Order: sequence, then structure tokens, then C-alpha cells
Amino acid sequence: VFLHALMAVCGPERWARCLPFVRAGLTPQTYAQINAEIGMEMQPQPVPQQQVMMPMPQQQVAMSPQLAASPVPPTVMASPPPPVGGGMDAEAAQFEEQQQFRQSGEQALVQVNRGVDTNPSGIGISFTKTVNGQAYQIFKLHEDGSAKRSGKIAEGDWVHGVLDPAGSTVSVYALGPPEVSQLLLGPPGSVVKLIISKDKAPAAPAPMQNQAAPTVQAVTAANGATPGPAKPSPEVFAVMRNGHEVIRGLMKDCETAPDMAMFRRDWGCLMKWQELHAMQEDGAAGGRGFFAVINERFQNVAHTRGMHAAHANLQPIEQQLVQMVNDPRTTLEMVRPVYAQFMQHNEAHLKNEEDVMMPCIKEMKEGGVNLVQVLQTDIMPCIWDNPDFGFWVQQAAVSLEKHHGGQPRARVFLHALMAVCGPERWARCLPFVRAGLTPQTYAQINAQIGME
Repeated sequence: VFLHALMAVCGPERWARCLPFVRAGLTPQTYAQINAEIGMEMQPQPVPQQQVMMPMPQQQVAMSPQLAASPVPPTVMASPPPPVGGGMDAEAAQFEEQQQFRQSGEQALVQVNRGVDTNPSGIGISFTKTVNGQAYQIFKLHEDGSAKRSGKIAEGDWVHGVLDPAGSTVSVYALGPPEVSQLLLGPPGSVVKLIISKDKAPAAPAPMQNQAAPTVQAVTAANGATPGPAKPSPEVFAVMRNGHEVIRGLMKDCETAPDMAMFRRDWGCLMKWQELHAMQEDGAAGGRGFFAVINERFQNVAHTRGMHAAHANLQPIEQQLVQMVNDPRTTLEMVRPVYAQFMQHNEAHLKNEEDVMMPCIKEMKEGGVNLVQVLQTDIMPCIWDNPDFGFWVQQAAVSLEKHHGGQPRARVFLHALMAVCGPERWARCLPFVRAGLTPQTYAQINAQIGME
């Protein structure tokens, strides 16, 4: 909330000077989460004047020509201005002004700040489901809850979905009450976005899992038309992007290992998984690799941005750590300083790849490139027949569930992998997925994307 407010007040130029200090002050996990929520690294848009100044009262809007021409300003004061950046974005501000859905019964995006009294915090609602496969109905707003204070939610409203940190709508139709409660919980003061309606819950709702969230403009469109839910669409390049989160999770495991035996185990997993991921990038076996794809399409960008060289540059410190790990005399105290250097270099390597990868993928996607075909033809063949492919799948599931960062990383990765594999290969992956996830998470993700 503080950083969102500061970003709005600073403007683009000052905010650019603030960002390095923000990055230095937050843990990488919290930085990534907040950046996903408010777009700290995007060029901040100037805050409209009406958000920082008192809104013009109705008397001034409807003033007579004589009063408008008067040099003396009216003395009627407006109500206090809404808070800037305190979890209220442009969509929520527009929602404050347009609440047609409350009469029409159509679905709408509602944004509410969580409470601040507990950690994690909810929004102070009680809900129930009368029929399986339907939405949840809110039957009570708690007096001290943020939902009631917001004025955006009322008793009797129906909850159809909750947005996850990645911005995808998770349908509540197939979820039990504990799972819905978990979706509503989060850090104190943070934002939760719900899809609600005023009408009776639909008898046979269409699935909403993983669909893009409807905007306020869409759900309050003219003629009262309510857009139907979009078909779930996996972000297929999450196979590569969330692969970086697997590596970061394994690095965290090594960093926090309580003894040398656990460090050796986690280091072995990290090296094996990162080697397979590097094959997907550099090319191996029957695939050209991701770097060859973007070199071909974007003027040799992987070479000019040092992505090839980064892998080679990591080898000396990796080899030093391998020697230390293989020496039975090495203690945890001896290995930690060297490992800290490795983490620093490897994180810089991952960040550089992401800075190149994500704009390239965005441009390819917007240009109509078939990303599934790219993965099937050029990237996944690098490891499909590797004897450690099952380990690659299982370890990804383990790490992404454990190091979720408040985001549905495991679900997004597995949804992408399922789309790329096709039915036959996915059937071979499924036992490793089941072995890697806890039963509860497996059941939840299966309900959301239909892994079986």
C-alpha cells in the first residue's frame, strides 16, 4: 500500500529513482509479488487530477452561467478526496461511480482491501453454498470487516470467483468452503478481487478457472450485456518462465539447509534441474533450444545480451562448489560464503534472461506465433527423452508448491506443460506430478485445470 501510494505521488521520473532502493529493501519474493500486483517496473501513469484534488461538488457541476462567470469561487466544499494508491486502482475508482450491476444482476469485479488486525487477514464475510456447482452466497458481513466498510459488497451477493495474484480468475464453483476461505486470506491491508453478482446463482455455470478477469468496463457495458466466461487458456511459456522459479526455490533450499547432508541433497537437485533447463535454452538432442528461437527472430538477441555466455560464466563457481560438496571434510560454514557468491551470480543470470525473454514472448504472442508449436518443436524435445525427465517434472511440482510466493506457480506451470505435452505424454507425466504435489494441492489443481 505504501509503495503504491509513493509510486502515484512520485510520477515516472522520481519513481525511477526510487525503484533501486525498493528492490534493495524488499526480499526478492515480496518484490516479485508486489510488482505483479501494482506494476512497479512499468511506467507509472500520472494520477488523474480528480484523484488527488477534491472532486467538484454537484453544485459546481450544475452552476448557472452567471455563477460560472463570477470571479469568486463557490464556498461549498466537496467531500474528502479518495486515498491515492492505497489499494484503489483505476478500475475500483470507476466501480465506485458505476454500480449498475447492483440493479442488473450481472457479474462485476469488486476490489476490497483485506483487514489489518490479523496475519493473514480476510475481508470479514460469511458465506454458504446451497447447491454444489453453484456460486457461494454471502449471508453475513461482519461489523468490523473491511467488506462492510467498503460499501461494495452486501449480504445476499453471490461470489463466483476470486482473482489469484497472477490475475487469473479462480472459480469457486468446484471448491469447498476451506479452499474459498484460503483464497480470501492474504497479507494485512493487501487487495483481494472478487467476481460477484446480485442475481441468483446460475443453475449450470460455465467454468471460470484460469480465465482473464473481466474488467469493470466489460461488466458494466451498455445494454446490460454480460460477457460470458472465457475458455481457460494456459500460458504455455510458463514452462520456461516458471522454470526459473523452480531454480530459485532450489537455491533457497540450499541457502536454508540446516546441515551439510541436506545441502548436498539440495545442491544435487539444483544442479540436475538447472542442467535440464539449460538444455531447453541452449539446445540438445532433437531441439534447437529457446536461445536459437529468439536469436532467429530478434537479431541474435541471446548472443548480444550475453545469455549464452552467462551459462559458461557460471561454470567455474559451480565446479568449485561441486568439489567442496564432494569433499567429506567440507562443513556448512565453509561452503556458505562460496554458495552466497553463486546465488548472486545465478540470480543476475536469471534476471537478465527474464528481461530478454518476456518482451520477446509477448511480441511473438501478439504477432500470432504458435507458441505451443515452438515449445513442441524447438524446446521440449531437448529433454523429452532424457532419462531425468520424470525428475524434472516431479521436482518442478515440489518446488513450485513449496515456494509459491503467494502465486499459483505450480498450477500455471502444470497447465502449460499439459497443453504442450498432449494427452499421451501428459499421461506419462501425471504419476510424477502426483508424487510431487501434496494430496490437497493435487486435488485443488486437478479441480481447476482437469489434470486427469
